[in-house]
Amino acid sequence: MSDRASFDLQRTAKLMSLLKVSDDDVQATIDDRRRRLAVEAALKGTLQLPVRSRKSRIIDPLAEFRSAKLQLIADKEIGKAFTTVDGADKSGYGKNWLTKKLPPMKIDGKEITADWLTEYRQFCQSDSDWQCTPIPTYHIDRIAAIGVPVTIEVMSNCWSWEHDGIKPPVGVQIRRLQYSNWMLDADYRAIAELAISAGQWKMNYWPSPAFTANLNWSDQKLVISSLGLCTVSAADSLWFTNILVANKVAKPNSIWSRVDTVLGGYPLSVELWRDGVSLARSWRPVDRYPSVRAAVSGVNWNFGT
Repeated sequence: MSDRASFDLQRTAKLMSLLKVSDDDVQATIDDRRRRLAVEAALKGTLQLPVRSRKSRIIDPLAEFRSAKLQLIADKEIGKAFTTVDGADKSGYGKNWLTKKLPPMKIDGKEITADWLTEYRQFCQSDSDWQCTPIPTYHIDRIAAIGVPVTIEVMSNCWSWEHDGIKPPVGVQIRRLQYSNWMLDADYRAIAELAISAGQWKMNYWPSPAFTANLNWSDQKLVISSLGLCTVSAADSLWFTNILVANKVAKPNSIWSRVDTVLGGYPLSVELWRDGVSLARSWRPVDRYPSVRAAVSGVNWNFGT
């Protein structure tokens, strides 16, 4: 410290003594000036508040969804779809097989935060214009009992029965969920072999959002992409719908959704009828139907849109 600084401190202390001013009085004056400056800055719109770090709460999304009784397709729900009607496990992994296989829940590659869960819960409880429920869904890409990718053919063999003149292999069928199997015919092998692309978490919607109804296929894709969402493949939509039915979330009520799998220029549709889940090939892309929506996946992270 310089001699000049020492002299200034001594002179200041002496002046304070002569004036009978305490340290607290000086600090109060400083604080008052700061408050006055802060008020002036706020009125001018130039006030900058200090950034305080906020501790993020570590959450277990699976536990949070189950405790809040929110719809979810995870280990328990998938496991239920792979049991016979008498409760026998047909997955090939043994008891609680998916508990050890599921990765941490990330939707569209993003972590689930406490703030996001709050917004999600509010959306599910609101009377939204979407008129649907977003359901986090885990899509597995292989079934151990069969040892092959989860294709449309594999799903038909697991969950279908004799229909369109084609009978699934004996001993493979798990339960009666899906009833259409025209795609197993030799003429449609390209459709039968379509598979779930990768094991990952996705956000699917049940039933499909209302804003996709009464539009042709081109307009459906436009309105979906404008929200940062995407259309769904036939394999993903069949997986999602069959597991919903197995868990009694979706019930037969004539729900039809176009998917982005195209056959002969026509987008296929996944339908839920009295007899079960059907993959259909009858919807022309240029036509509009108030009852036909589009199967949608993804989330724009702003449910209020």
